[in-house]
Amino acid sequence: MGETPHCERSHCMPGDRPENRPDAPHTMNQKSRNLHLQLPAKPVIGASVTLYDLVDSTNDLALQQLEQGAPGGLVVVADRQTAGRGRFSREWISAPGEDVMMTVGLRPPSDLVERLSPMAGLAMALTVDEIAGVRSTIKWPNDVRVDGLKIAGVLIETRVIGDETLAVIGIGVNLVLDPSQWPEIAKTATSVFAVSGRRVKRDSALAVLVRRLDELYRRLLARDSLTAEWADRLDTIGNRVELTPAPGGEPIKGMAIDVTDGGALVVQLDDGTERVFNAGEVTSQKPAQSPPQTLTGGTK
Repeated sequence: MGETPHCERSHCMPGDRPENRPDAPHTMNQKSRNLHLQLPAKPVIGASVTLYDLVDSTNDLALQQLEQGAPGGLVVVADRQTAGRGRFSREWISAPGEDVMMTVGLRPPSDLVERLSPMAGLAMALTVDEIAGVRSTIKWPNDVRVDGLKIAGVLIETRVIGDETLAVIGIGVNLVLDPSQWPEIAKTATSVFAVSGRRVKRDSALAVLVRRLDELYRRLLARDSLTAEWADRLDTIGNRVELTPAPGGEPIKGMAIDVTDGGALVVQLDDGTERVFNAGEVTSQKPAQSPPQTLTGGTK
């Protein structure tokens, strides 16, 4: 999965058109079939896994199904999307029918909503490690990377109806995508095949990912914190960062020094004050420069 600000190719996802917003009616005619993944008995996530040939957006479809009364834990998978989107409404680039394009639909307790992002990031990182045989890291909040290149990402959207929160977790994992064919992401993205030489089948990757999500969500429901495990993967902490809190907003510069239990990033600004960011995008992160050493004892 790669994200680019502008793209007009047939399997790119123009998510910024008005008719493709999450509140737009879902009218695409889909062909679908159930996927039977090797999952534990009675999973909380994955009891229903449906593959669609073509959808506008897996997030939009999963949200629509929740609004129509579908139980939480459903999984929507697509061969192709016409209006998939990444964070900040960026285009979403994937290899149709081969890369993972999926959404989990949940009805989470309201106190767990902010913890879904770390959960999803950790599940993706564990999945990449397992299927690619590498050690992945996470750029805050949930871009999974290998050697500094993005290999998986997530977009979480919520909607409150009455006293209930509906949440959809859109996930993309690059299994075979060749970023070199896309100038917009050639220097920022990678794939499982590129880093490992392994051609992992999508259903195999889905089975691992859904299993990891189910395991971690069960722990959240038991009020088990995942923060320490997620934070251990972060490659953002200890770096100087430039962070954009919202699309079009002024970037904030400082040192990423910590995360909260809910996954917010704590940044120390250059004036010494600290700010906590619950959302945003780290557009740049660089190792902190050591202060210049002061020589003592005179010169020779």
